[in-house]
Amino acid sequence: MIKECKHCKDIFETDVWDKKYCSKRCKNIAAYFRIKKAKIECEYECYCLNCTKGFKTFNIKKKFCCDKCGGAYKSRKHYNDVKNRNNYEKICLYCKSDFITHSKVKKYCSLKCVHNSQKKYLDIPSCLENSKRKIDKNLGYVRIYCPMHREANTRGYVYEHRLIAEKMTGRELFSNEVVHHKNGIRWDNREENLEVMDKIEHSKLTRECSSIGLRASIL
Repeated sequence: MIKECKHCKDIFETDVWDKKYCSKRCKNIAAYFRIKKAKIECEYECYCLNCTKGFKTFNIKKKFCCDKCGGAYKSRKHYNDVKNRNNYEKICLYCKSDFITHSKVKKYCSLKCVHNSQKKYLDIPSCLENSKRKIDKNLGYVRIYCPMHREANTRGYVYEHRLIAEKMTGRELFSNEVVHHKNGIRWDNREENLEVMDKIEHSKLTRECSSIGLRASIL
């Protein structure tokens, strides 16, 4: 059977009665131009909301000619929304300073005040005589540099009250023993202020102290 190729118009011989192209290459080229023609017919003319320029697109819902115009429009809209928002005058719960905010539930003027308000022991002395002593401002305990101790952390620091308690008892503390601060001040590590007791005894003492409004310390 002799036929004419629909793309290149060459004459070719085939046994298939519905074959239209002489080769696979001609078939792919014809399909490409057919799809391109269909796309051109489906294009829409739209106007960009940011730069107001006209552009062609296949999506009738498209509002911007490019990503840059879309980002500029959205950022400007967000700025106007924030500008037109209601402003509230409040007093910071930590530093007691006045500040203006758009949020009804905001309580602190800055992140620094938020972090400081979450710390329980802010009245710890800011400096110590011995540079090897470090204060944990979140927990209130004093650490001392003693890298050879079995309870030392990765930087070589141990809780000072446990070292003093070991000197008082003349032995190493067991894992079920805790050191209680009698006056509730965790950085006051005088011998007369420390008492070694069992965890169960200390938990009972803690409940009793909490019932009368006193603060008990544990580690």
